[in-house]
Amino acid sequence: MQNSQEVYPIGWELFDKKNKKLAVLRRKKEIQKQVDQLVEQKRMSDRTYSIGQGMITMAAIVFLITIMIAFLYQSQALTQNMHSISALKEQYEKLVLNNDDLEKQIEADIDYEAIYNQAVNEYGMTYPEKNQVIGFDKGEMPYVRQEEPVP
Repeated sequence: MQNSQEVYPIGWELFDKKNKKLAVLRRKKEIQKQVDQLVEQKRMSDRTYSIGQGMITMAAIVFLITIMIAFLYQSQALTQNMHSISALKEQYEKLVLNNDDLEKQIEADIDYEAIYNQAVNEYGMTYPEKNQVIGFDKGEMPYVRQEEPVP
């Protein structure tokens, strides 16, 4: 170990001082290559994960948008049905009021006294006496036909 040369044991080989620097540089380059490879593998795995995650996220977004659109269509249909029901209720109430008014008008237009006078004076109608009223069993039918004989 004379002069500027020193011997260092590294692995199975012996290097002098100059070769030591080269060996260290080679080793640094090898380590850097390994680190770069690991970083690249990590990036690739991160990209793969982010692509998969992106696909899942995209599918979830499409699903949510579809659900929201369906909800909006159903909401719009419900609103239209509520408006049509409201319009039909208003129309029904107007018809009921109109029908009630017509019924009151018809009742008011009937002159019962004129009907009674015409029936008694012109047609000679009178109330039946007790011996003229005959009771009968109507049978199975809830009504009696006018043309059929009275049982």
